[in-house]
Amino acid sequence: MHREKPREIALRALQRQARENLFIEDALEKELTGISLPPADRGLCQELAYGMVRWETTLDWLIDRKCKEKLPEYDLRPYVRLGLYQMFWLDRVPDHAAVNEAVELCKYSRQAYGANFVNAVLRGYTREREETLALLAELKVSQPWLGYSQPEWLWERWKTNFGEANARKLLEWNNLPAKVFARINTLKTPPDACCELWQKERVDSTLCAATWLKDILVFELKSHPPLSSLGSFRQGFFYLQDPSTVLAVNLLDPQAGDRILDYCAAPGGKAALIAQRVNNQALIVAHEVSAARLKLMDENLKRLGTTCITGTGPDINPELVALRFDRVLVDAPCSNTGVMRRRIDLRRRLRPEEIPQMAVDQLKILNTAAAKLRPGGRIVYSTCSLEPEENGEVVKAFLKD
Repeated sequence: MHREKPREIALRALQRQARENLFIEDALEKELTGISLPPADRGLCQELAYGMVRWETTLDWLIDRKCKEKLPEYDLRPYVRLGLYQMFWLDRVPDHAAVNEAVELCKYSRQAYGANFVNAVLRGYTREREETLALLAELKVSQPWLGYSQPEWLWERWKTNFGEANARKLLEWNNLPAKVFARINTLKTPPDACCELWQKERVDSTLCAATWLKDILVFELKSHPPLSSLGSFRQGFFYLQDPSTVLAVNLLDPQAGDRILDYCAAPGGKAALIAQRVNNQALIVAHEVSAARLKLMDENLKRLGTTCITGTGPDINPELVALRFDRVLVDAPCSNTGVMRRRIDLRRRLRPEEIPQMAVDQLKILNTAAAKLRPGGRIVYSTCSLEPEENGEVVKAFLKD
């Protein structure tokens, strides 16, 4: 019987990602469904899938150096990327093992005609290991966008906006693996009970310290089994939420008895945190225009035990959005350039012309949401973007009007 291997699953996830236009984490999750892997193998599988997407531009540059006259067939590239990534980005896989595994997987997936090509490119790099490592280091200096596998236009934009040194730090930061954070949901459990259950579930966690967190408990999950397998997750004892997202809710300062609108609410994390802050003692309207995202939000809010939140959409409970609210949160759709570390596919998907269009849309959303605020109420506008057009410039235009 054929035994599933981490490298094989990672390659299938990349193929599914391209075929179904999925984010890599969703494609990998689908491939792992129903497959039992030891934690180390599961970790390697994720490292390979995420790493090959994160470093695709640089990996393809290495491939193209060896194929100046004739590029390989497109479906051979993933096998070469797999070998190169293990050789030059991971330190626990010997070169010969990386080459052999990539070649064998190529043969196994009915790409035997290309196995010689894959072997030739990878063997060539095993003979040039030190020179290639020096070349990759030099590339980060001479052509940082290429050396760090990110869009050249974004490098130029950040260099202009933040200076070269800070732009380089951003490129480096975006390639670090994203940490996993969990907010304890006190609507469902006392914090001590959740932490005790985590110990039984083999979850290794550390409490995060940040001035804005105050009484909101957020933990970094350093290691854990698949989250969907945890009883603590299924019971809604925690929600995956970055500590920085708490800041917008703190600024909103929700109070018990308030009428509150979360205008771009899906997937529901901030709305659930608002409900926690007021202990379900408020009227919270969570608005979302996408039916699919509204469904996801409803599932999350039900799991988390929120009883004071009502979801609305274009054709769902429209009368609620017609109310006037004491507080309005506008966490606007944006380019997400501030979370590229977490959104691995973004570097391949985002286009420069999208940013000014985003700003136009954000101003429309902000104006619409502000019209629902009562006199003397409070509105908070936030994004996950670093771009001035989507942040300060939107607020300036709003205030001017």
